[in-house]
Amino acid sequence: CDKITYQKSELEKSSDDTPVAVIYKISGSKMEVSMETKTFRKGQVIFHEGEAGDSMCDLYMGRVGVYANYGTDDQRLLTEYYPDQYFGEMGLLDHAPRSATAVALEDETCISFVTEDSFGEFFEKNPARVLMVMQQLSQNLRKRTKDYVEVCRTIHEQAVKEGNA
Repeated sequence: CDKITYQKSELEKSSDDTPVAVIYKISGSKMEVSMETKTFRKGQVIFHEGEAGDSMCDLYMGRVGVYANYGTDDQRLLTEYYPDQYFGEMGLLDHAPRSATAVALEDETCISFVTEDSFGEFFEKNPARVLMVMQQLSQNLRKRTKDYVEVCRTIHEQAVKEGNA
């Protein structure tokens, strides 16, 4: 997390031995906001499908893959995220269980976790980020709507072929 200046001189370790720090200042386009950040190794799970969602992830460095049925024979990569993108925002907004598993695809993948407690401050000090999150939500919704319409069209065409429409 080279972009981040830490409030503490030493990083703490979480129960899974992941380095954890409280962000005091984020350089670049971001402003001073207090959030938890973690650095993940390649292959390390960030959150699991089915876990309670309570935060949005702000990716600073590295790459993250989001999978359905992670670790099974039916595992599917749904999407990848890159620096300056967000993921897991639905968990922050609706507290529903995570719909997929997020996994670090590179060593030194650095993520800040935006929680309900830091959400207001994060966007108040960074209004441009609100637009970025809204644009990403819109793009995700548009893609899912397009995929849904395509599936409906395929089902309808198959029903017509079979004489069931």
